[in-house]
Amino acid sequence: MRLPLILLTALLATLQGCASAPNGDRLLSRDTEVRAQQPVVFPMSLDDVRRLTRDGRSPSDIIAELDRTSTVLDIKPSDVAALLDSGIHPDVLDWAHQRQIDALSDTWKSKLAQQQQEHLKDLQRLRNEMELRAFTRYPFGYPQPFYRYGPGFHLGF
Repeated sequence: MRLPLILLTALLATLQGCASAPNGDRLLSRDTEVRAQQPVVFPMSLDDVRRLTRDGRSPSDIIAELDRTSTVLDIKPSDVAALLDSGIHPDVLDWAHQRQIDALSDTWKSKLAQQQQEHLKDLQRLRNEMELRAFTRYPFGYPQPFYRYGPGFHLGF
């Protein structure tokens, strides 16, 4: 008599859980709607900058487009003459160079911050270890001048 009652209770609990579960399709459709509203932005390349220059866009428009796409161009000093000859405005190259320096600076700042956090964690770990050693050195957690001479079995001096 007990086994069917336990099985019936388990079956009812399972059915109750299924009945109260939220509709998963609605959540998926809402998530896909949000993704559809946000366009994917890819960084631009030097070929894109050349194309915008050939199309007759002003340097401020090109810089605005580079800024909108969060582009960091890796321009070497040996490439600057060829880029100027291809028609890219010097203001665009100056902006790209400054953006490259800022990106490197941000990278180094984040690495330095990460190293400082690791260093602080190491210092905290060492401090905890030293405090633990200090408390386990004495029998009652603090030094007593005559703890060796009290009653009990003692080895040593």
